[in-house]
Amino acid sequence: MLLLAAFLATGPIRLSWPTDLPSPKVHVRSFAVGSFGGAGSDDVADGEDGGMELPSKSVASVPTEVKFIVYVAGCEFATFNVRPVPGEQVEKSFACRPLGTIAFQGTVSGIARPEELTV
Repeated sequence: MLLLAAFLATGPIRLSWPTDLPSPKVHVRSFAVGSFGGAGSDDVADGEDGGMELPSKSVASVPTEVKFIVYVAGCEFATFNVRPVPGEQVEKSFACRPLGTIAFQGTVSGIARPEELTV
């Protein structure tokens, strides 16, 4: 688990997700602002962990606001905006909203087919 030491005064921000996500990796980009200015973090967590605490990078003082974006391959992006309250833990849940598929027809020549492309 990742934890920001400065958040101990306000309580950590806990992000949770189901362990059966379509991808093994959860990408979380967070940005905290406060009297220190701003500090960002870019983390990749194991989807089977079921969650993490944010943000993972230390800042000089307690943030007044934390914004984060969650991405899992095959799911829609999710955004969160949190204003930490002293002494309270904040909990947010990410639920995968599967992306749709788009059908197209055509020919691609001159390049190798990437492994990620399914036909």
